[in-house]
Amino acid sequence: MALEDARARTAGPAPDWSAILALLAQVVPDDPALAGELEALRAACVRERQDEERYQAAVDIISVRAVDDYPRALELLAEVDPRSRLAADARAYVSWIAADLEVRAAQRDYDAGDARAAFQRLQHALQRDVLGPEARQSVRSLRTRWGLVYTAHGRALEALREGRDDDARAELERVLELEPSPDNAYHRQARERLAQLGVQPR
Repeated sequence: MALEDARARTAGPAPDWSAILALLAQVVPDDPALAGELEALRAACVRERQDEERYQAAVDIISVRAVDDYPRALELLAEVDPRSRLAADARAYVSWIAADLEVRAAQRDYDAGDARAAFQRLQHALQRDVLGPEARQSVRSLRTRWGLVYTAHGRALEALREGRDDDARAELERVLELEPSPDNAYHRQARERLAQLGVQPR
């Protein structure tokens, strides 16, 4: 009876593996075949419990965006057995971490003044199916804003080369409006160019 109860519990939506193992400990098999089945079920439950602990530890890292601990999260997720109930979810989180790191690298590229590399990284992130609608929209919004900054910056440089200072001033001010971070290369260059034109940026 305990064995049947244990089997039924493993099929539930959120099995309590420790409770199931406690049930299995009560079973005394009376034939070799049952003993083999019991041992296989016990091993599966131990595996699932361990994988659940690994998975939760990884999720705890990811949920607070502890980027420095992402390598540990990836290690934990890689240790989840392919037979585990959580295997598909673990693979999804591995892909999510890759997408998150891609977006963070894109931000570094953009802040360094390499918008083209940043756009490529954002595109790679968007190709990952694991991104949900909100995350996907956030990445698209970044790409749109960065694109506007990059375009305005390019137009400003073109206007300066052609001696159209008023047009250049307007585009440079637009760069500052779109990108307020002083740590960003496009922002810094816009301020420098405006200063050269005798304009004190707001």
